[in-house]
Amino acid sequence: MVSDTTYNTIYIFIKNGEDGKDGAIGLNGVNNKDNNTGQNGKDGSRKVWRCSCATNGTQGAHGDYGEKGDDGTTGEDAPSFMLTVTDFSIPSGFNILSQGGNGGKGGDGGKGGNGDIGGNAGTNNKKCLDSGDCPPGLGGLGGDGGQGGLGGNGFKGSNGGDITLFYYNYNPDISKIGIVSNPGTGGKGGNGGEGGVGGAGGTNEPPPGSQPSNAGKGKTGINPGGGSLADNGLHGTVIFKQIKKQP
Repeated sequence: MVSDTTYNTIYIFIKNGEDGKDGAIGLNGVNNKDNNTGQNGKDGSRKVWRCSCATNGTQGAHGDYGEKGDDGTTGEDAPSFMLTVTDFSIPSGFNILSQGGNGGKGGDGGKGGNGDIGGNAGTNNKKCLDSGDCPPGLGGLGGDGGQGGLGGNGFKGSNGGDITLFYYNYNPDISKIGIVSNPGTGGKGGNGGEGGVGGAGGTNEPPPGSQPSNAGKGKTGINPGGGSLADNGLHGTVIFKQIKKQP
């Protein structure tokens, strides 16, 4: 006999899946002379009647991409459970609940690295600039921000366990018995990482009579989107019936 005061509910729980780790953040762009990123232009000069024009600044270094978040891991399937009883005496009810493990959530994607600033334009000799022999120098564009990392995928929920309950003698208390085998919930996808911010543009050389200005800012990196939501697991099979006692 199963007593409702002692075993009102039998819970069969199992381990859930673990959430995936977040992706690493992308490194910020760093201007480097060897890569000719974010370098200032060279100043121009004038010798007698010949002008040597200033050079433009170079574009800033781009930020690195953020890394993809890891996928969630699987939960465990609930084990099978079987119980055979002769009689039930359960005035206030009796329940058997089996629960499959939930799938782990995907990790968030890493943020993209920021772009570095563009190099400033070189400065021309004033006579060369005023005469139009040399065009105004241009600052370098800012470096682009890196793309964010994809969100990791959630993992599918695990299955509820099979439950088998046999009894020999009928009793009206049987109607008070509840048997449920629930599947685990599928893990949610991780969020996509935000794109890095573009670097500021370098300073342009103002044309005669004009105000100072800057080159364009680098592009902001995109958020590539989150991971996929996983499916739930399956319900376990429930068998609840009367059997004949073997002689």
